[in-house]
Amino acid sequence: MPPRPKPQSLASEHTPFAVRRRLQRSPSASYLHDFIYGAVDGAVTTFAVVAGVAGANLDETVVIILGGANLIADGFSMAASNFLGSRAERQQREQARREEQLHIRFVPEGEREEIRQIFAAKGFEGDELERVVEVITSDAELWTDTMMSEELGFGSTEPNEYRAALATLAAFLLVGFLPLLMLAHELERSEVERAAQNHRNEAIALAALFAGLDARDSYTGRHSEAVVELAAQVTRELGMPQSFVAEVKQVALLHDVGKIGIPDAILGKPGPLDETEWELMHEHPIIGAGIVASIEPLAHLAPAVRAEHERCDGKGYPDGLSGEQIPLASRITLVCDAHHAMLSSRPYRAAMQPAAAVAELRDNAGTQFDPEVVDALLSIVAP
Repeated sequence: MPPRPKPQSLASEHTPFAVRRRLQRSPSASYLHDFIYGAVDGAVTTFAVVAGVAGANLDETVVIILGGANLIADGFSMAASNFLGSRAERQQREQARREEQLHIRFVPEGEREEIRQIFAAKGFEGDELERVVEVITSDAELWTDTMMSEELGFGSTEPNEYRAALATLAAFLLVGFLPLLMLAHELERSEVERAAQNHRNEAIALAALFAGLDARDSYTGRHSEAVVELAAQVTRELGMPQSFVAEVKQVALLHDVGKIGIPDAILGKPGPLDETEWELMHEHPIIGAGIVASIEPLAHLAPAVRAEHERCDGKGYPDGLSGEQIPLASRITLVCDAHHAMLSSRPYRAAMQPAAAVAELRDNAGTQFDPEVVDALLSIVAP
């Protein structure tokens, strides 16, 4: 139940000044009918399109595109129809007014009698009725307006066909887009959930692979962890986005996973490897890429894992890639891998001094290593 107005408010709205000011304002046309007309049809049309296209098991993006296109086309069609209908009503009104003016001009007594009977039906009689008839018929415009409203039933306001069409179009699009916005929101939420699940799957797979690698060779596990941290710093130093930093960290963690397939006698050999052993060792990027490619959440990392031992001059392995052919994640990991390896003690050699490792990186920048990546690393470890 609507709240009752306060007596003081009602009284202030009915003072002679307030009444005069209110009546002096020209009545304005209402476009609520046009708005509701467009809103209802917009909602029904879009729900029908969304239900129909979704029922065909099409992608949600296709549903949104087709629904939006249909909504715009139907919206303009309805607005055009309402415009033409409103214009026809205006033309009918203007024609009726011209006819009434002709009747008043050529058969005034008959029109005066119509006024008399109209107001007699409202309860006027005698001298009072005659005074009403005299007042109305003494003003041609008032006489015509009275006949238009009382005899023909036309309202006192004349809607604008352009505003009527705009109201219909606005309501159609506004309400009609709601189902599409709901679907788009659901699609976005699903994408976020899917991405989160992918990240969880990647983390689980990475953890499992790393645990296997660490169990097989603890040095390789510790080495990979160190390379991950350094590679992340270098990637940020290169100005890469956080999403790429995350990808580089994954490649760095997995760059040696292929060593799972290398015999222990080679991995733990205290002296230099012979030619046959090096040939086997050179297989570990291929083995690693195969392992990574077989795990769906990580498969996109396989090319970078395979290329981690490629050189800028094309003399690396296993595919002899060079320059920009080598994924950037691989180039970053190679430099960080080499730097940490040089600073680490191994059964077959002692660790290098930091200055010697830096000199080695500078000497091989542009041949073995990407010079920009070397510069980024050195700005961190040897500023």
